[in-house]
Amino acid sequence: MFPIDLSAGVIVTEEYHQHRVISGEICWVYINTGFANHRQIVSSSYSEFSVRCRKYTMGRTLLVFAFLGVVVGMVCAERYCGDGFTRRWPSGNCYKVSLHRDFWIRAREICRLQGGWLVTIKNEADGNWVSDFFRRHRPHDCNEWYWIGANDISSDHSWVWDEDGSRVTYDNWYSGEPNNVDGDEDAAVVNAGDNKWNDLGHLTYYENCYVCEMSLRSTCN
Repeated sequence: MFPIDLSAGVIVTEEYHQHRVISGEICWVYINTGFANHRQIVSSSYSEFSVRCRKYTMGRTLLVFAFLGVVVGMVCAERYCGDGFTRRWPSGNCYKVSLHRDFWIRAREICRLQGGWLVTIKNEADGNWVSDFFRRHRPHDCNEWYWIGANDISSDHSWVWDEDGSRVTYDNWYSGEPNNVDGDEDAAVVNAGDNKWNDLGHLTYYENCYVCEMSLRSTCN
């Protein structure tokens, strides 16, 4: 038995079979939710669910509109990855390894066109997982290196993530890196063999495979 708050507006189909009024506040009803019948007390003794008990005739249907919101919420709770993306369990985002090498700037654009961004690595566990994922899913065209979202395109030595522009607070640079050779190395690349980072030019010349990341999608989107 459980209380139901009529004032909250939740949708159940309630078939009234019997009632008993005590001090005008307490009644018993049988609830048919479409899944099972429940004997239920509606009572002012539950202060947070206090409602006034009303009398209904046999077989009369009461619609309490909050149940619809619950059903919609259950449907919307189903979340999934975009096409070709793999979910990181138990509660992570979705990831996809590119099929070919490309310049960093193009890799970023391709990830964005798919609703994501070049992968973010926020800690050592992320780095280990992404590198392992890359090694397991990379095509023959890829070598050990892959682009990530870290870059200092907007301001030298101020590294941020492609995902949201937040500052890079975790890194794993090779010794002496990032060294910004010729003042034109603004994008981070990772060696999947040891998870170490290097900086390379983002516009031309250097082509690497890459990992796109995206949030889980909702069926209500």
